[in-house]
This record gives sequence, C-alpha cells and structure tokens, in this order.
Amino acid sequence: MADQEKRKAAGALRLRKYIPVSVEEKLTFTLFRASIADISATGARLITSEFLSKGTRWIITMKETPHLTLKAEVRWVKMDQNPRPGANPQFQVGMQFLEVNAEDAKRITAYLEFEKARSEKI
Repeated sequence: MADQEKRKAAGALRLRKYIPVSVEEKLTFTLFRASIADISATGARLITSEFLSKGTRWIITMKETPHLTLKAEVRWVKMDQNPRPGANPQFQVGMQFLEVNAEDAKRITAYLEFEKARSEKI
C-alpha cells in the first residue's frame, strides 16, 4: 500500500496543535528543540530553526500531552518565506512516524479525537 493510501486508511484527522518537542539523532549526538504545528496519526509538521535533510530519521519526544517518543522520517522541508528581521531562518518539516506500536497508535488516535471533540464544543 502506498504512503498516501496508508494515510487515508488511518483517517484524515489532523489537528493544528502546538506541542513542544525535543528532536534527536543518537548517532551524531544531535539534540535540539522544535514545536509540532499540527499532528495526525501518521505524522506531524514541525517548526524548527534547524535544517533537516529529506530522508533523515529522528527521534521526537513530545514534552506535553500525548507525551510520546516516536521515530520519524523527514518527508519534506520548506523554508519560511517571511522571516522576521534579524531572526534565524525557520523551517517547516513534514515528518512521517515510523514503527508506531499499537499502544502509541491508540494514544495518538485518542488524543486527536479528544482534542477534536473539545474544539467543537468551543
């Protein structure tokens, strides 16, 4: 099944939700902070000042609910076209979650459904 079909089969629920994360790559001892800008059951869009190459793999640790640590691969990278004067460049990075176990998949789905229901009540 192609990646796009897998995402559709997993459901199209995606939330715009800012979640602080740490991003690390153990082989090079690289560690930095970023934020998730939106999240789905299959991946997330990060905002970071670090350039991440397409195809590289990272470990993402969510510092707030749903408090997960997941492996992810960079699928695409876009540089912010309107940076603030004097600020470091910012990048939007599409990450696909890898090797998500059943328990973590349930936690992500439950989190997405809870946040969606909560936002509809407002």
